[in-house]
Amino acid sequence: MLSLRLQDDLLDIRIESKLSNETFRAYTDFMRSLPGAYYVEQEYKWMVPKRHIDSFVQRYEDMTAWHTTIEAIKGIQEVLIPEFPLLNDYSDFKLQPYEFQQQGISFLTHVGSGIIGDDMGLGKTVQTMGAAHMLWKQGKVKKVLVICPSSLKYQWSSEIEKFLGHTNIVIDGKNAKEKKKAFLKFVNSDYLFGIANYELVRTMADLMKDYHYDVIIADEAHRLKNRESITYKAVKALPSTYRFASTGTPLQNNVEELYSLIEWVQPGLLGKITDFKKRYIVFASKFGRRFVPIGHKRLGELRRTISPYMLRRLKKDVAKDLPPMIFHRRDIEMNKDQAVLYGKVQDDFLSLLEELSSQQVDGHYDEEGKWVEEKRKKEDQVLGFLYMMVAISDHPALLKMGSSNMSKHYHDLIPDKIKSPKLTELIDICTERTTSGINKIVIFTQFAKMQSIIEQELSKLGEVAVVNGSMSSAKRQESFDTFQNDPNCKFLIGTDAMNYGVNLQFANTLINYDCPWNPAVFEQRAGRVHRIGSSHSVVDIISLVTMNTIDEKIQETLQEKRKLGEVVIERNTSERSMMNKIISSIQNRTKISLAA
Repeated sequence: MLSLRLQDDLLDIRIESKLSNETFRAYTDFMRSLPGAYYVEQEYKWMVPKRHIDSFVQRYEDMTAWHTTIEAIKGIQEVLIPEFPLLNDYSDFKLQPYEFQQQGISFLTHVGSGIIGDDMGLGKTVQTMGAAHMLWKQGKVKKVLVICPSSLKYQWSSEIEKFLGHTNIVIDGKNAKEKKKAFLKFVNSDYLFGIANYELVRTMADLMKDYHYDVIIADEAHRLKNRESITYKAVKALPSTYRFASTGTPLQNNVEELYSLIEWVQPGLLGKITDFKKRYIVFASKFGRRFVPIGHKRLGELRRTISPYMLRRLKKDVAKDLPPMIFHRRDIEMNKDQAVLYGKVQDDFLSLLEELSSQQVDGHYDEEGKWVEEKRKKEDQVLGFLYMMVAISDHPALLKMGSSNMSKHYHDLIPDKIKSPKLTELIDICTERTTSGINKIVIFTQFAKMQSIIEQELSKLGEVAVVNGSMSSAKRQESFDTFQNDPNCKFLIGTDAMNYGVNLQFANTLINYDCPWNPAVFEQRAGRVHRIGSSHSVVDIISLVTMNTIDEKIQETLQEKRKLGEVVIERNTSERSMMNKIISSIQNRTKISLAA
């Protein structure tokens, strides 16, 4: 199989997996026949003038992983924006939505079932609840079920009251009996909005699927990215007339996740999953495995198919008064003890990969004809090694705090008082910023134990609030309130449990102590502080990277996955220009009505 990238006016084409001798000879002969094409031996790739794109597509489109669209290579900017009439009566809203939010409300009201895929911080909650309200005004809706992360249930209730004043109930309770009672109260009373978290829908699926909902709103809808998960199946089983999905990250890792979301909103639009995979995903034999996904194809076609059902705007286009985000990367060298430990773990990891790649992978076809691979011996250790390498780059003490047999194997290499240069860098940054008058700093780490270490060190500089997955919704809210309202509380340290829907725009510095593999999670973090309502002149996003470790590989992965999202879901220049004209028309209409 092949992969293709666009590099200036040349196609960068590489072999990604073994080709048969016959295919390899035909491929090489074809490349040699193209005027201006040349081979770069050191990198095992062909560089081909992009004017040959049609000839290449005719022969190799199906077996190539495309990192951009064919239309983009040809310089074609397709204008793909949904068409819908603009609604103009917002007089019964307690607070007026922004113009671009009115556009989103109009879109959902018109399309019936669709996705608001706006950038983080642009008020997707207002748009989805506003569209449900508009359908209620039209007499089409009496019951709206909001499904959101547990930490956002009461925030949703507050937003509904603040913007619309509608009756609403949070489906919650101390035990299953109380939760069931709250749900039945919602469906059997006059409440327009009922608010439940994903976990509740999963555990009460048998009861909830027996009722019909006029509108279901899936907030942070990337929770539905795995169509094989119990949560996805439980949500999909709920009957409804309209379905609204809101997510700042419609595409996180691969197009199969996007399929799951589209299949919930518009069932059947992308066909059966087996046909979808054949058409849009490139598979190959690699690392001793069959059917390994190595990339995507026909991305332009996929973009055209989903475009009528997704509205996506970026902050830079519709919220021009927001402060710019400045991304900083701080590279940090390991100390001697840390480097020795990391080197040993990395060597053992590479030995494991070599052992696994030499093993033949067995498997079988299931009843649906799907190839099911069996796990290789020691395969589960791969993830363990990756986590250990991230942990060592954070602080070697994390490995000593670990209880797994894998981590215990390296305890003798960790001195009792080992230090972390990354932690020292964090303290230096926080000291420098608080000294210069910055009093609200948000810090993210993926390890709860690292959170405790950071908290202990930062408490020497000021009061610290923490949020993690072991805390109840009420306790998390208490931490947020303390961080916002207590002038002595300068730092909020969170795991990714505080990564959704939380408004922290009063802070202007966010530090990623460690970065996630997923660019969507990274952007969700940044979206906590870069939101409508921020009054800062600039928002700083600082990522700490331990050099010569997996930290650097994570940065590369983030960049590659961002590119896929840009190709499939981001708007091109022409589309953004047309979208802005629509928003301007709303602004002008609003000014005229105010003048009248």
